[in-house]
Amino acid sequence: MLSPFWSAAAALAGRVRLGWLRPGATPPDALSPAALAANGVALDHAIALARGASSISAPAITLVDAEYPAALRQLERPPPVLFHEGDLSLLHAPALAVVGTRRCSEDGARVARTVAGAIAAAGGVVVSGGAWGVDEEAHLAAQGRTIVVLGQGLAAPHTERSARLTREVLQAGGLVLSELPPSTHASPYTFPQRNRIVAALGSATIVVEAGHRSGSLITARFAAELGREVWACPGSPGRPEVEGCLDLLEAGARLYRGPRSVLHHLRAARASHSGLAAQLRDQPDLATLQQRSGLPLPVLLRQLAALELEGVVHRLPGDRFALQASGGAS
Repeated sequence: MLSPFWSAAAALAGRVRLGWLRPGATPPDALSPAALAANGVALDHAIALARGASSISAPAITLVDAEYPAALRQLERPPPVLFHEGDLSLLHAPALAVVGTRRCSEDGARVARTVAGAIAAAGGVVVSGGAWGVDEEAHLAAQGRTIVVLGQGLAAPHTERSARLTREVLQAGGLVLSELPPSTHASPYTFPQRNRIVAALGSATIVVEAGHRSGSLITARFAAELGREVWACPGSPGRPEVEGCLDLLEAGARLYRGPRSVLHHLRAARASHSGLAAQLRDQPDLATLQQRSGLPLPVLLRQLAALELEGVVHRLPGDRFALQASGGAS
C-alpha cells in the first residue's frame, strides 16, 4: 500500500519535480514543505505532499525503490510512482520504443511486427503506448518481451480491444505500466504524459507511420530531447499516414531501412545497459557488483547472463566477472 506521501505524489504525476529523491535517502514522508520546496518542489505541491492523500492499495514502485528504472530519472519530471502489473524485470532490460499511428496501413503493420519481433528475438524489449494500430502490432509481435505504457490508470475502464491487448500481453509475460492512480480516466493531457515515459524507457524510438498531427511525433520529440536516436520509416509520399515520418526525416531523424541497423543499436545498448559493463573493469565479485549497481539480485543475474550471451562479459572463478578482451562499454 502506498503511503499518503506517495499517494499524493501519484496524483501530481507529470507536474511535480521529485527526481532528486534516491534510494536510501531520508524518507520523503518525513520532509516538511520547506524542505521539499528547498529541493525545487513548487510550494503548492510541497504542501500537498506534506499533507498527503488517502493511501492507494495497488502494486507500485516509487522513486526511492531499487526497482525504479534509471532511464526514467533522465526526465525533467520523472513519474513519482509506477503502478504495474506483470514482469517488472523487463524494466531492467535494453528496450526500444516502437510507435505509430492508430490507422496504420498493412505495410505499416508488417513493419511494426517485423521490427518488434526482431527486437524481442535479440533479447530486447519493445515499449509502446498500448494504442490500436502500430502500437498493438508491435506489442503482440514481441510475444511477451514488451512494456505497455497506458495513458490512464490500470483499473480505469478500457475499450474491449484495449482490454484484450493488455490481457494478451500479460498472459505472454509482458508488463503493463501507468504513472496515474488506478482509477484515473484517459484525457487529452494523459497521453502526452504517457508518451514521455515511452520515449524515456527506449534507448531509441522507431516511428513506423505517423500523420502530421500524430501523437507519435510527440514521443519522437521527447526522445530527441533526451538525446536518444529517432528512426523513421519513409513510406510513399502523398500518403497521409507517412507525412509525419517524412517530416521527421527532413528534421534529421535516421532513415529506418530494416531491423539490421536497429539490432546493431540494441547490441550496443545491451553492452552498456545499467552501466554494468563499465563496472566490470576491476573484475568485481557478485556481492560487490550488486552493491555498486543497486539492482535486486535476480535482475542483476539476468543482466549478467545477457552480457555473457553477447560475449561482452565472462565469469571468473570465485563468482567474479570481467569484460572480454574484445568487449567494451560506452
